[in-house]
Amino acid sequence: MVATPSVGWHAPRRQDFVLKAWPDGVVVYDESNGDVHALHPVAGEVLRCVLERGDAGLDDFLRSLADEEPSAQDVALLNNLLSELEALGFVERLLA
Repeated sequence: MVATPSVGWHAPRRQDFVLKAWPDGVVVYDESNGDVHALHPVAGEVLRCVLERGDAGLDDFLRSLADEEPSAQDVALLNNLLSELEALGFVERLLA
């Protein structure tokens, strides 16, 4: 596996989010405030993974999302997606 920093992620408000997936994307409804967000299918799958797995590290997400050894590009993509989901308030980084 590509060496990755041991960064953990979690969704402290996971109970607030309802996901609906379609082939061309995912819609996230935030029950706490009524906001609706449209996500790319890959971003939606990453969010689903965080919501279902709870507190997990980057390595755990890479293993669950990829059928093969992730490349450095895969790691960078996942880091970027998680940072974008963090900016939207869906997930939070766990500090070591």
